[in-house]
Amino acid sequence: MREFEYIFDVGLLKGIGERRQYVVEQTLEECHNFKPIGQGLVAKESIEFPASLDVFRSVSDVERDLGFPRIVDISNKCYLLDYYSPQFNPFMGAVYIVNKSTNILGQRFEVTNYPDLADFGKFTVITSKGESYLSGVYSDDFSNTNQLNIDHSLGYCCCNFRGQLVSSSSRYAIWSNIGDVSFNKVKNTSGDIYIPSSNDVGIVGIKEVDSGIVIATFDGIWALIPVVSPAPTYGLRRIYPSGVQTVRAIESNNKEALLITSDGKLLYISGDFQVKEFDFSHLFGSEAHSIVYSKVDNLWYISSSKAGYCFNPQFGLSSINKTVTGIYSDALIGCGKVLNECKGIIQTAPFDLGYSGIKTITGIEIGKNLGIAYVSVLFRANQKEKWKESKSIRLNNFNAVGFPVAGSEFKIRLEVLNPSEANIDYIKVRWKMSDLRNLRGVYSPPPRGQYAS
Repeated sequence: MREFEYIFDVGLLKGIGERRQYVVEQTLEECHNFKPIGQGLVAKESIEFPASLDVFRSVSDVERDLGFPRIVDISNKCYLLDYYSPQFNPFMGAVYIVNKSTNILGQRFEVTNYPDLADFGKFTVITSKGESYLSGVYSDDFSNTNQLNIDHSLGYCCCNFRGQLVSSSSRYAIWSNIGDVSFNKVKNTSGDIYIPSSNDVGIVGIKEVDSGIVIATFDGIWALIPVVSPAPTYGLRRIYPSGVQTVRAIESNNKEALLITSDGKLLYISGDFQVKEFDFSHLFGSEAHSIVYSKVDNLWYISSSKAGYCFNPQFGLSSINKTVTGIYSDALIGCGKVLNECKGIIQTAPFDLGYSGIKTITGIEIGKNLGIAYVSVLFRANQKEKWKESKSIRLNNFNAVGFPVAGSEFKIRLEVLNPSEANIDYIKVRWKMSDLRNLRGVYSPPPRGQYAS
């Protein structure tokens, strides 16, 4: 009986596939502890979690809110922001100054709600809902921290955009005078603008991008765009109809932003406010998530209480065995927790080999480097049946294995014991036609999308 080859390679270029999948598309259902690089999959580098960054590691009955502790590493200074509940008391926020050796310097500075900060070089503004504080940058123990007396109480979030402090006051986005944190109208460069929102919380995210500021509420995403004529101010444009999922489900690297919407979709916003939507609602729709950005590997880390992911808008999404809530700007060191063992897993989405009848897979080959790895095949005779899985067999020294599995649709599952040794750019499936009833015409030419061996 004639044997054919099916090459699964395009599906390895983009990591985990989006929600809509067809059997004619090559994509992955699982991509764990690997990352796509546009030419296949390579091992995801590990992130270290030093014990010195977790001040409650040895303390029991301390509950942290999603996305904390968080690291803000800017202008050669590094801050550790936390939001926690000690021994079932109300949640409170804290800010620490840390150095590059991951040591906490001095005492924590406590606030009553979510902490956020904006760095201005000679000073740092710390905000918590309804509160604002000014800190000298060389104060390791916050000894010269004073409460700010400004026109507006500040909301959950803030940022420094071109020398102006941008924050919120209920449903208003507010900005200070240029080069100052004062919101008085004397210089005619401060101001505010109403952000429509049906939620009482109002603005929950303010993030800088190249050409302006992304404003997030629970029912819409807005662009705050600077204008210079007839006077320096900001214009407003709605760029997405749905809101952000949580307060921590939005992040920027000061050039572009990434957020998760209330319906679980991943939204990439470029520096000029172009929006690209990725439908991962099957992964992000049921759990609350936080996002942080790593300058070292140019990846966005997405975490819930149960799962961790890394994402690159160009190459795609993969899952990792850790949740990451904060990371340094110059090293893969941060805050988070390890969820499971460091094993690499790949599972393809269903494919039918371009032919609807029953086929028999006779062998599988993986390229390039794997180390110790096992492969199995999930199969079913039709779409009404439940998936069944074959025995998992170890690949030989040539990264190949032979065994017969018959069905109309298949998934290939690969488990690599040490993914740091792996580099995968194709999966080759050898198969034969078992059911010839659906064939019409000449048998010799290869079926749709396949190559004769």
